[in-house]
Amino acid sequence: MPLTFRVLEALRYDGSMFVGRLAINDVVFVVNASAKWDSEYKGFYYQLFMELWTFNPQSSSVQFDNRFVGIHLNLTTTTA
Repeated sequence: MPLTFRVLEALRYDGSMFVGRLAINDVVFVVNASAKWDSEYKGFYYQLFMELWTFNPQSSSVQFDNRFVGIHLNLTTTTA
């Protein structure tokens, strides 16, 4: 399944980046996460983890099978 995501609300303040809302496949999630400026790698870094679930037709339910996808995000801005 294709995945699209957008940061909808981000604020840079006092050496940190605050993310308020994130849209994944057009579904909005309240995140309220912050990251400090990483001076070595020059960025504000976040990790987005998504669990992968499968449908079990025998039980007509979804089951987590210990798989996930991790995406590393750098939300560096060019404005002060």
